[in-house]
Amino acid sequence: QPLDPEAKETAAAALREAFARFLAAHATEARLTLRYLPQKNALVRFFSRFERYDKTAERQPDGTYDVRLTYYDFDEADVLAAILSLGPCLIVQGPDDLRTAVIERLRAALARQSALLRRSDISS
Repeated sequence: QPLDPEAKETAAAALREAFARFLAAHATEARLTLRYLPQKNALVRFFSRFERYDKTAERQPDGTYDVRLTYYDFDEADVLAAILSLGPCLIVQGPDDLRTAVIERLRAALARQSALLRRSDISS
């Protein structure tokens, strides 16, 4: 049986409110420093890669940008991949768990590459 318009609107409002609470419970703010490297188009790449997230950027006197990025914890894997794609152009200042994840991912990549180089030296 279809809902009457008033019941439908009440249900929709309750759903919007529940979804807003869900998002608020999963929101995280990261403070990132973006080093502007003109030859690598770091700023354009950052805004392109993070276009779907709420963010603000403030240029600092030293030419870097202090960026505040709000994302949801269920987006963390995508945020991590986006950060890593910018290479040395981005420094993660916080939150600590995101900074640690970036460091761990870079260390793991270095270990894999080192192991490959050792194997290729042995087989040469």
